[in-house]
Amino acid sequence: MFRHQHHCQRRLRGHQSEARLLSHLWENLEPTRCFSKPTGAVDLDRQGEFLLVANTKVSISILQAFHPTRAESEKITPVAAQILAAGTHKSISAAKWYAQDTGMFFTAGREGSVAVWDTNAGITAVVFSSLFEKAQSVRNIAPSVMCDKHTLLAVAANHRDVVVCDVRVGSMTLRLSYHERGGVQGVQWSPVAEFMLATSGDDNAILLWDIRKTRKPIQVLNPSTASRTSNETQLVFAPHGRTLASLGVDGRIALWDCLAGRRLTTHYPRLQPDERFRRDMAFVTHGAREILLAPSVNNTHMFDVWTGALIKKLVGHYGVVEGVFAHPRIPEMYTYSNDDGVLAWTLPDPRAPVVAGPAAAAAAVVNDEEDAWSVDEEDVA
Repeated sequence: MFRHQHHCQRRLRGHQSEARLLSHLWENLEPTRCFSKPTGAVDLDRQGEFLLVANTKVSISILQAFHPTRAESEKITPVAAQILAAGTHKSISAAKWYAQDTGMFFTAGREGSVAVWDTNAGITAVVFSSLFEKAQSVRNIAPSVMCDKHTLLAVAANHRDVVVCDVRVGSMTLRLSYHERGGVQGVQWSPVAEFMLATSGDDNAILLWDIRKTRKPIQVLNPSTASRTSNETQLVFAPHGRTLASLGVDGRIALWDCLAGRRLTTHYPRLQPDERFRRDMAFVTHGAREILLAPSVNNTHMFDVWTGALIKKLVGHYGVVEGVFAHPRIPEMYTYSNDDGVLAWTLPDPRAPVVAGPAAAAAAVVNDEEDAWSVDEEDVA
């Protein structure tokens, strides 16, 4: 059994003091580069080289996210001609890279189809349509992150079933039916267990599946006991795969133990509720610290994973922030908004010396005595 809860309690006091003493590192965190065009769906490839950017008007751009010779102040620029998907989708709701390389990517449309694209040719290789009984708007897609095991693509829509397609075969292979009502929004493959899939839906349930045994999920997480009627919309696995974070439309974040099937006691300040937009979260490691990134209206919040403490609000977008990604190789992350594009943020050096005067140290000691598990869930945005 994982011991995250005991681990969290043991390190809580030390983390609180450390968070306050190191807070000066984050004070001047500002966006360094940008791509100033409306975006509807964004993904960063596993090597951190290219951003896939799709807008709702069915145009797709491929941007170079990182280059070792580029100055931090330079804009994020396209590296290929814009791809027009008007003949495939009426409106794009999701876009994802193929995990193994950037020669292929996937898009989903609100008309109910999912397309597999050849990046170099800029054309579709396969289009999955009629995945549900009636045309349902596709809300989210999740390609396999362990392509040496399988090439499955999970599809979530305004339907209580989750459809799994095999990209190699070019057809639907599985239908996962256990959500009780409404549609499914969150869908995420485990980064370490190749056959584990997590789904979340309008019925407030988070389901963990072993796709080799599809009659029922292996775990049923029910956030309604802790988050009331949260309608869990988004999921993200921690890189080690042992924990899972969920975000509901009511702005509540929960951290889950995947093995024990229960919610951990970490309390996060409540974000602003928002039912209109998908809000993609991300985990990032900064030195020895684990951070959870979560969008809230036009800001992005950085939380300490184990204490739930708010580290920093990233302020820079004018529109609603729909997602955030962490670069896998350098201390950089990206946020994207529905109306003003992509911003890049460079994290401070975690090895920077701690410089805190007597007043700051005293405040850390005093505040460290406060109850970290307060039930006052004030909005932070």
